[in-house]
Amino acid sequence: MTVGGVQYATTSSSTVTACLTVKAIGDVEISETIKIKGKEYTTTEVGRAYFNKNEYLQSVVIPNSVKTIKKGAFAGCANLVSVRVPRENCVAESDAFKGCVEITFIRTDDNQLYPPDYVLASMPADIPYYKAKDKIHNVGPGSEDVAMLDDIEWDVDKDIPDSKNVNANTFAFIIGNEDYSLSATANVEFAANDATTFYKYCNKTLGIPESNIKCYTNQTLGLMRRAIRLLKQTALANKDKKDCTFIFYYAGHGIPDETTKDAFLVPVDADGKYTEDCYSLNTLYKELSELPVKKVFVFLDACFSGAQRGDGVLLSARGVAIKPKAEKPLGNNMVIMSAATDAETAYPYKEKKHGMFTYYLLNMLYRTKGTCKIGDLGEYVEKKVKEKSVSVNSKQQSPTLTSSMEGMWTNLTLK
Repeated sequence: MTVGGVQYATTSSSTVTACLTVKAIGDVEISETIKIKGKEYTTTEVGRAYFNKNEYLQSVVIPNSVKTIKKGAFAGCANLVSVRVPRENCVAESDAFKGCVEITFIRTDDNQLYPPDYVLASMPADIPYYKAKDKIHNVGPGSEDVAMLDDIEWDVDKDIPDSKNVNANTFAFIIGNEDYSLSATANVEFAANDATTFYKYCNKTLGIPESNIKCYTNQTLGLMRRAIRLLKQTALANKDKKDCTFIFYYAGHGIPDETTKDAFLVPVDADGKYTEDCYSLNTLYKELSELPVKKVFVFLDACFSGAQRGDGVLLSARGVAIKPKAEKPLGNNMVIMSAATDAETAYPYKEKKHGMFTYYLLNMLYRTKGTCKIGDLGEYVEKKVKEKSVSVNSKQQSPTLTSSMEGMWTNLTLK
């Protein structure tokens, strides 16, 4: 029996399973009940792999009567964007939505939204859920409804979104300095995880080829200098490419010069007392501004007051943090997002095992699949870090977004 483009097969004297839909139909609503030869049957399951690899399917509504979505039922439906499932007493077996790369959220019959992972098992009454105000549409990258979901905190280390596009003209250089045991300086909690997870987002979510990404952890001054040299050499080698973009990310310690107030990145072999053992932030900006590329995005999960990530200060010679000089982006191609301002500290988010700045940076990339504008990214990270730092750390932390570009630079994206 075929109803509305969906085939149904009897599974008992009173129940049916929903089977393969007519290929050319993009929007499918599975019927709760159907009549076969005058007898009413209830739809209780979506059959195993029955909608598998249906490239036309864009939305599906599954009625409350369905108790089981069988293994692989919608696997490979690469263009499926909108899914509604029963709120209770429905189990999605393993791989039910495997390969449905366009699904950002799954909606229940009472307009609650779940990440796709939440429908891989039964949904008990106490499962966390998120309600997006009063109005729900198809929620996905670029949808205005994404803005309603600011309070959702994803596990950004799992199920990192995959991009279909390859950004061959984008390059990323990533440094995460966590282990400062060489210099007997306090370690930076989670900096290595910050760097390696950001690497994964560059590759998977932003579509940057692995060959275009360099990720370094626990770098000495010599190694940091070598990394910057390689960055410049890479830019020169690709200067003729159209719309070439570079991303520079750093998580680790930063300090100011006590006399000049100039800011410095701290290698793992520098003890923080002597800035000649560190890498000047102004020098870094100068070198990045001179790259023969159209755009340079800089992300700094560090503070430059001399405070460490968390509580305390790096320099034993002083008991308070110093307000560093505000280093500004140079040239006309640079956008900078920094974790904190002035004498503030860049704090960790221990529950998420990331720096707080990096966590919310990744959280926005996760929920928008990397499609967000840089202005929206900066606004979101600033808002969330300010709120969470006060509630979790009882301290103010205020990320900043600045640029040396002219025009509508806030509309730029990373992919």
